[in-house]
Amino acid sequence: MKKYFVVDTASGQKYGPADVPTLNAWIAEGRMNAQSTLEDAETGERIVAHMVQGLSVGPAAPASGSYGEFQSPYPRAGVGGSAFSQYPPGIYFEFITKSWDYIKVNMGMWAVATIVFYAAAMAVSMPFSFMAEIFGLGTTMGGAAGQVNWVAYIGFQLLSYAVQGAVVFPLSAGMVSMALEQIDGKPLNIATMFKPFSNFIPNAIAGIAYMMAIMLGFLCCIVPGIYLMGRLAFVNVLITEQKLTAGEGLNKSWETMAPFAWAMFGFYFVASILASLGIFACCIGILVTAPILHISIAQQYRVLFPENAPSATGV
Repeated sequence: MKKYFVVDTASGQKYGPADVPTLNAWIAEGRMNAQSTLEDAETGERIVAHMVQGLSVGPAAPASGSYGEFQSPYPRAGVGGSAFSQYPPGIYFEFITKSWDYIKVNMGMWAVATIVFYAAAMAVSMPFSFMAEIFGLGTTMGGAAGQVNWVAYIGFQLLSYAVQGAVVFPLSAGMVSMALEQIDGKPLNIATMFKPFSNFIPNAIAGIAYMMAIMLGFLCCIVPGIYLMGRLAFVNVLITEQKLTAGEGLNKSWETMAPFAWAMFGFYFVASILASLGIFACCIGILVTAPILHISIAQQYRVLFPENAPSATGV
């Protein structure tokens, strides 16, 4: 039977190895929880406890309703964000590959969420792109190009970008909120995707500002756009998770990401490439790989913005 060490991520001390029945007993005794870090005794691979097949997560919290101190020498990785407390502020590319651990235990749910996300994104942005083609370039689907009306073309394209900023970027932040729930040990809920719309106005303003800033940055020899993508990477996630205004979200992402702007762009670029690889599996594979991007960003968010993360002493 497979055995695991339970790892105290703060001290690095390991307990075990123990098989699944023993781990279940430790959970029942309150000595560890669903978010404890486990290490495969044979391979050395580390995973979160709730990902182990056959492992009972036990009660979600002690009888008091909060995650109190465990009265035992066994470790606790903490709930949600405290499992990431071992990471000092920085950009960690390992989160990209770790995202697969979260996808494979909820593959069906993530596939449905991805369908909803892309369907909504296309529904709000494609009409403006079509209108740019029809009224700007004088074309229809399969038709020949007519005289170019640059005012109409640029106008509809800008409207398309604005709609993407106001709707698609907040929706993407909602996917990150879904991922945050999963890494915090909560049940995955597709409805969480629409969480940003409960704070829609700030999210829309910030999303449009982000979109326009990036577009102008790329027009200015590309490099400024890359830098801005890194500095403003968490704007909509911050507004959604911390209920900030548009200005507060823009400012907080800008200040926090100052040392990490270039690395964050690299992180985003690599995660995006891997997330898109599924398109080569008859396009259907994108349903499995696309969540890599959002889950990667969620893990990175927990490291860079730990202040509102659940902890072992409270939620």
